[in-house]
Amino acid sequence: IGVSDLTSQISKNNNPNGALNIGGDGELNNFYEGQMVGEIWGYETVGIFQSNDDVANAPDQTDLGANWLQGDIQYADLNGDGVVSPGSNTLEDSGDRRVIGNTTPRGSFNFTAGVSYKNFRLSAFFQGILQRDIWPSSGNWTWFFPFNAGHVENYFLEDSWSEDNRDAYFPAPHISTGDGKNKRVQSRYIQNAGYVRLKNITLSYSLPEELTSRAGMSSARLFFTGANLWEYSPIRAPLDPETAYGAIQYPIQRIFTLGASVSF
Repeated sequence: IGVSDLTSQISKNNNPNGALNIGGDGELNNFYEGQMVGEIWGYETVGIFQSNDDVANAPDQTDLGANWLQGDIQYADLNGDGVVSPGSNTLEDSGDRRVIGNTTPRGSFNFTAGVSYKNFRLSAFFQGILQRDIWPSSGNWTWFFPFNAGHVENYFLEDSWSEDNRDAYFPAPHISTGDGKNKRVQSRYIQNAGYVRLKNITLSYSLPEELTSRAGMSSARLFFTGANLWEYSPIRAPLDPETAYGAIQYPIQRIFTLGASVSF
């Protein structure tokens, strides 16, 4: 069994104005004193506007995009000034953005278990992490939340907002989302990439010595091995917690191997 955990904090840095310099993925491109390494800054999501009256009565979001309609994302006015905005991008005036996650993997673990009975042996190797926040970006974000993408998959269409699907996870996929207003880094779509995965399992059978000796072998073993056969993660499908940072659309492959090991 192996368990580890880590966290890092900036204790000193030359940033007298408290500039945040928040990137498009919510991560900071500079440091400030007291910062926890891996911070993700973004907006707090209230939900999805259910009517155009809701839009008219909500705080002004024009700093984040234009032509707000029912089915769009509603962001929280955290500082209470009646306007949802990024502020001055500083610690003193971060507008309505705050720390909504952290990319640092917390609670990494792995363990191996095995059991033997007569000539049979079963062994398994698990690994995972307890918590890791990510903002799906790059190629993954394009297809996970595919506005302006070259393709749209069924999972998105089936779970996009409409008047007949008001509890949808994704906002309404209308043309005015092209400015990215519904894709601002926000609490609704931050993903927990914690997971546990069965990385390897092997079932083997060692032939009895009386059989192997007759055949001139010192030992012989038949085995079946499976890789990545099971996993659990709270991450939103179809993202995979181990590949969600890249542009890989498909999850890790499951691999099956059947073989024999013979020694003379």
